[in-house]
Amino acid sequence: VGNEPGVTPGTHIIQEIYPNPFNQSVTISVNLPQRSELSIRMFDVLGRQVSEIVTGTYPAGLQEFHWNGMGNNSPLASGSYYLILNAGTHSETVRAVLIR
Repeated sequence: VGNEPGVTPGTHIIQEIYPNPFNQSVTISVNLPQRSELSIRMFDVLGRQVSEIVTGTYPAGLQEFHWNGMGNNSPLASGSYYLILNAGTHSETVRAVLIR
């Protein structure tokens, strides 16, 4: 984290996940310090990837992404999920709770 220009230790690129807990859809706000390759994936508590939310190159600045609570084209069950963001060499994990 400390080697990235514009990112200091302890800096979070994920600005907000709302609402959390969520019922059907969630908005993920990400603030990129520089143009970056970005991937956001959702995993269940067993570590299985249930959805790839975003993948691609995005410009610096605030980006918003929406996820509909679907995993592999079927609705996910209520429970805890883990959103993993990778932007350049930076990685973050945030817990999201789905309530049906």
